[in-house]
Amino acid sequence: MGTQTDTVKTVEQLLDHGYKTSNTEKLFSDWNGSDWTTMSFNQYHEQVYQLAWGIDQIGLERGSRIAFFMDNNSSFCLADLATTLAGHISVPLHLTFGHSAIEFIVDHSEAKACIVSNASQLVKISSSTDIQTFIIQQISEHDRKKLPQQLKVLSFDQLKTAEPKPLPITKPEDTVTIIYTSGTTGQPKGVALSQSNLVEMNKMVCHDLRNGIHKNEREVSFLPLSHIFAKAAIYRWLWHGTSVYFTNHDQLMMHVAMVRPQMFSTVPHLLEKLFDYCSIMGESIEGMDKELYKAAFEFAKSFDINTASEADQQRKNAYEPIYQIWRKLFGGELNFVCSGGAALRPEICTLFKTAGIIILEGYGMTEAPVVSINPYSNPRPGTTGLPFTGTEVKIDDDGEIIVRGPQVMNAYYKNEEATARTIIDGWLHTGDIGIFDESGHLKITDRKKNVFKMSTGEFVMPQPLETALQSNPIIANAIVIGEGQAYCSVLIFPEIDRLPKLAARMGIECDDPALIMFSPPAQAFFQNTIDQANANMPRWSKIKRFLVLNERITLENGLLTPTLKVRRKLILEKFATQIKDMYHKNRDEK
Repeated sequence: MGTQTDTVKTVEQLLDHGYKTSNTEKLFSDWNGSDWTTMSFNQYHEQVYQLAWGIDQIGLERGSRIAFFMDNNSSFCLADLATTLAGHISVPLHLTFGHSAIEFIVDHSEAKACIVSNASQLVKISSSTDIQTFIIQQISEHDRKKLPQQLKVLSFDQLKTAEPKPLPITKPEDTVTIIYTSGTTGQPKGVALSQSNLVEMNKMVCHDLRNGIHKNEREVSFLPLSHIFAKAAIYRWLWHGTSVYFTNHDQLMMHVAMVRPQMFSTVPHLLEKLFDYCSIMGESIEGMDKELYKAAFEFAKSFDINTASEADQQRKNAYEPIYQIWRKLFGGELNFVCSGGAALRPEICTLFKTAGIIILEGYGMTEAPVVSINPYSNPRPGTTGLPFTGTEVKIDDDGEIIVRGPQVMNAYYKNEEATARTIIDGWLHTGDIGIFDESGHLKITDRKKNVFKMSTGEFVMPQPLETALQSNPIIANAIVIGEGQAYCSVLIFPEIDRLPKLAARMGIECDDPALIMFSPPAQAFFQNTIDQANANMPRWSKIKRFLVLNERITLENGLLTPTLKVRRKLILEKFATQIKDMYHKNRDEK
C-alpha cells in the first residue's frame, strides 16, 4: 500500500501524519441551529494535545478504561484521540442505552472515569454506576451546583490548562478502545481493538477507495460515533484532512443540500426511505409529466450500463432531467454513498446508480470493522463487494464467512470462552452465512443464528424471504418464523403511516390504521405480497400463514439495537402468545 506511510503504526503517528500533510481550515463543524461552528486542523491538533495532557494528570493508572457518553460532534473526536494519547482506553456507550446496559458495561469494563457532553448525561451515568470522576465538555456553575458533591467533575477548559508533560509512549499492540456489541441476544461482549487494528484498517480503506475518496473533501456524519462504523471513520478523516459536518438523522438531507458533500456513510434504512420518496416525489413537482416520471423511476430500477443497448442508453438520456432532480437531493457533488450494517435491496443501488448516485455496499462488524467493499469503478448491487487489500475471506464448510487480517480484533474483553469460540486458528468466525458470486464478490445470505430447523428436518434461511417482503413499501419489517414447526409463518409489521393511503387505493373509507390493517382487502393485499415472495423459494420454506401486528419495531421499545438491528429473540418472546395461537388455530382448522 505504498512505502510513504509504512512508518505510521500508532494513532498518534496517524494524527501527526494527517496534520503535516493536510491544511484543512474546516476540519470539524457542528451545527449550532443557524450556522456551523468550525474547528480547523490546527485548532484540533492543538486542543487534542492540551486535553490529553489534562487527562494524563487526573490520577488514572495507565490503561484505565474511560466510558464515553457523548453527543455526535467534534468534541467526541477531541476526547477520543486525547484519551488514546494519554494512554487510556475508550469505552463508548450508545446514548440510547438504558440504565441496565450502562451499568453492565461500566461494571464489566471497570471504567474509572466517564466523558460526557452535558450535565443531563452526567446525571444519567452517575445514577447508573459508581463512577466518581467525570470529564464534561462544558458545564455552567448553576448546573455544577446541582450535582452530587462527592463527584469529581472536570470541564474540557479546566483540563486544557494542564502543564505540558511527556505523554505515555503507546505501541501498536496496545488496546485503544473496547466497543460492546449491541447484543441481539444475551449480554453484550466487549470487542477489544488495538491501535494496529484501527491504523491498518484505515490504510486499507484509503488504499482501496483511493479513486473515490480524496484529501480535503467534504463529508456529513450522522451515524453514532459510539458504533465502530462511524468511529472508525475518525481516523480516515484525520488521515485525509476531511471537512466533516456533524448532523443528525432529522436534519441530514437539509445539511446534505447545504454542504454538498463528496461522500457520506449511512445504513440501508435511510436509503430505503429516499428510494420510497423518489418513487412519489414526481406527484408534487409542478409541471411534471407524472407518467414520464413514473417511467423514469421504473427504468432506473433495472438499467445496467454493462448490458444496455443503444435504445436503453437513449431512454436514460431522455430521463436525465428527472435524474438530475434526484442528484440535487444529495447535494449535486456526491462521489458515492457508503452503506453498511445490513443488506440493501439491489434495486435501490441500481436506481440511484442509474441517476449517477453511486452506492457502495460494504461489510464489516465490530470484531473486524472492515472486511469487504464494492469497487468504486464498478459496484455490484446485491453484494458487499471484494475483500479489502490484506484481508482473507473464506466460506467455511457450514457456509459461515470467516475472516483473517490485521483489522481483526485481539479478543473479547475478559471473555476467553467467547474469544476461543469466535477466533479459531487465527480465523474470525463472523456468524454470517454467505457466498462468493461468479465474479468473486461476497454476498451475505443470512445470520447463522437466524437459520432455523423445522420439524420436518429442513433448514430455513429467513433473510431472502424477509428482504423480498420488505421491498414492499407498506411493510416496515417482516420476521419469518417456524423453528420446530411443520411450516413457515411471518410476522408483518406494517408501515403504519402508509396504511391510510393503501386504504384509499382500495376504496376503504377509513383512516384508522388499526382497522385498516385487519380489513379483508388489506389482508388480501398482504397475502398477495407473500405469494409473490414465495414464488422462487424452496417448497419447505414457503410462508403458509401470516400475522399482522399493530406495532412498530423501534429503539424506544427495545426491539431494535442501537445499531438498528432487529432483536428477533425479543420479538418472538413479546409476541409468543399470538404466535402460539396462530399455529394452534391452524391445527384446529385442520
